[in-house]
Amino acid sequence: MNTNATTASAQAAHSPGRLYADSIAFLIEERPLLWYEKPEDYDNLRGGVFGNLAPRDTLECIFSKNLVDCFWEHRRMRRLLQTAINFAMPDAAGKLLAPGVTSFDVDRRRKAARQAESVAYGVEEEISGDDPSLQQQMERARLTHETIHLKAYYSQIDCVAHIRHECERIENRIHWLLKNFETRRATMAAMARSLVERELAQTVEYREAS
Repeated sequence: MNTNATTASAQAAHSPGRLYADSIAFLIEERPLLWYEKPEDYDNLRGGVFGNLAPRDTLECIFSKNLVDCFWEHRRMRRLLQTAINFAMPDAAGKLLAPGVTSFDVDRRRKAARQAESVAYGVEEEISGDDPSLQQQMERARLTHETIHLKAYYSQIDCVAHIRHECERIENRIHWLLKNFETRRATMAAMARSLVERELAQTVEYREAS
């Protein structure tokens, strides 16, 4: 049995940061996930943040956990922004490729929707009969994927604005948490220095007096 490894493991288990984290494990181990989000992704993020910040007490553990949750929520909102645009792409492509097709033209609407999805996702659909290829349709309509993206973006402008506002709110909270974390550490370090200096001064006075 490796004695050094055992000693190091025991020291790690009884380090102040580890003890405080264990005392609030019910909070630290909680994962605020939606059903489609992967627990291992959250655990990796939490491990990275805790590893970088190395919290020393209960309050720092709570600050670190709040930061993890904010980073996770920010990631979620950025993915929602991407999803909102992708969701609107087929409809935007359909409106640009077949602007005159109404909802009453069932066959043409279905065909336009199928073609729009192919264009929106960059997939070339097999064309039968005399139908022109999607590329020809896009060239004829003077369309590019950027044009479709722009149409989709403006159709989702309210949703996009709301998501961006949420991203900014989360970013502001992250900055606040980091600033308070650093300020608290600086304050604690200053208090420790002051305590050491006071003890040294008292030791010198005692020696001089004796």
